[in-house]
Amino acid sequence: MASEGPAAPGTSSDVKVRIDRAIEAWRKGDWTEVRDLLEPIIRESDIDDEFQRESALRYLAEATLLDEGLEQTERAEQAQLYITRLLDSSPDWAPPSGLHGRPFYELVARVRSERDAQLAEACRGRLLACEADLTELSVDYRAAQDKIGALQEDLANEDVFLTEVVKRNRGLALLPFGVGHFTNGNPGIGGGFLALELVAGGAALGLLIYRSTVFGCVRTDGFNPKSLECKADNIREQDIPARQDAVETIRSAETIMGWVFVSSIVLDLTLAQVLFKPIEVIERGKKTRRELDAELEATEAEAAPKRKKSGSSEGPPSPGQSPGQPPLPTDSPSVRLRVKPHPVFMPAGLGLGVTLQF
Repeated sequence: MASEGPAAPGTSSDVKVRIDRAIEAWRKGDWTEVRDLLEPIIRESDIDDEFQRESALRYLAEATLLDEGLEQTERAEQAQLYITRLLDSSPDWAPPSGLHGRPFYELVARVRSERDAQLAEACRGRLLACEADLTELSVDYRAAQDKIGALQEDLANEDVFLTEVVKRNRGLALLPFGVGHFTNGNPGIGGGFLALELVAGGAALGLLIYRSTVFGCVRTDGFNPKSLECKADNIREQDIPARQDAVETIRSAETIMGWVFVSSIVLDLTLAQVLFKPIEVIERGKKTRRELDAELEATEAEAAPKRKKSGSSEGPPSPGQSPGQPPLPTDSPSVRLRVKPHPVFMPAGLGLGVTLQF
């Protein structure tokens, strides 16, 4: 009566039963029975338990290798496939020593050596590819470094146009004698008003002094036009009309010079306010960046000892300023005008004076 073939694998408990039965058949040397029990569960299902999967593949590989019912070539090929599956799942896998036959250990060693040789060849291929990539990247890196050096050289030789921003104080435009025009960058206009005011003021003052010293004219009632009296001692009576005409002529010229002086001052201050520029950008030529960097380094080297000496008295750096960096310029004008009133003692009484400081 023919024996009934093993049933198809089912649950994990069925797999364990089949593996245990295959191990018993393996101990008896019944290699065909081992193959009949283990091939279905290896071929048709994936064993979740790693220990059971390793045992099934290991015993099946040896049984296939020793089963004389198969051709020699077929036995070696199938057994090698099972051992390859074991090494694929665990590259460090090694069979228990002294449990299996010598042909099995020799086959495992051969499969492992072939895998190692393939891995080594693949590593050598990757190494050659990496070396080729390294050579290419090194060439690209040197080319990039050369390009960066050329760009840095071009940048260092690039011309930089220098400008200076001048901030002005409007209070200086309230000063006469062309001061507002000089500070506003109009030296021609300032020089013209300075000359006009000096000439007119000097002429008016000279005429006043000449009239007071030569003709002895004094005022008896302040600046009342009828309070002016000119002494006529030791003068003949017939010369008095000519003397009075001379005094009137000098007074007229004095008045004209006085009005010219006052008008020039008013026009000077008005024009200075109209032409006032709070900010002016002045072109200072051009230099290369290399020259600017050299000047900055020299300035920094000169300023370092001074900052080191006065370092204890310096306050904390302002926001956006690095430690040791020179103080940042402020937005306030560098020139300030201060008006300071004060009393003035005069021979005729007490007056109020104003001092302008800038």
